[in-house]
Amino acid sequence: MKYNFKFHNLLGTVYRRGDILFTNDGNSVISPVGNKLTVYNLKQNKSNTLPIESHFNYTAIDVSPNGSVLLAVNEDD
Repeated sequence: MKYNFKFHNLLGTVYRRGDILFTNDGNSVISPVGNKLTVYNLKQNKSNTLPIESHFNYTAIDVSPNGSVLLAVNEDD
């Protein structure tokens, strides 16, 4: 199923590029916000920015099937 829209704001923050993915339990969304990663808890209506930061913006993210490893790829300007 294809949708024809683009994200401009994602839950109040500016969405620039990169993957948006749901956690395995479906309760949270992980999104790159520039050079940081933010986890939005959809059930508790809270967000948390992870304590990691890159010199460049993140372009791709993925989570392992058991949810214990997060892989994040950034761009090099």
